[in-house]
Amino acid sequence: MSKIDIAFRTAIDEVNCQLPASVRLSYSDDQPLAGDDSPLDSLGVLLFVTALESSLRTQGFGLDLVNLLMDVDNAPVFSNIGSLRAYLVGRA
Repeated sequence: MSKIDIAFRTAIDEVNCQLPASVRLSYSDDQPLAGDDSPLDSLGVLLFVTALESSLRTQGFGLDLVNLLMDVDNAPVFSNIGSLRAYLVGRA
């Protein structure tokens, strides 16, 4: 498992501890993060992004995902787990 995969699993687990079982995130690349199909509200998305950013730092990556999230032009990056993972792999 890659360091990025470990960071995603850690962040998903951290967020899922705070969500009801019916809306927990899956590890699937198809899991929506933002938008109407996502189980997360805006605060949940921010919680996930900060958890992922922290987990990535632990794995040796120094990316500022919160600022990336705030730029509307980056919305497609946060559409699902797979698109965010692909973005991160492209910068690793």
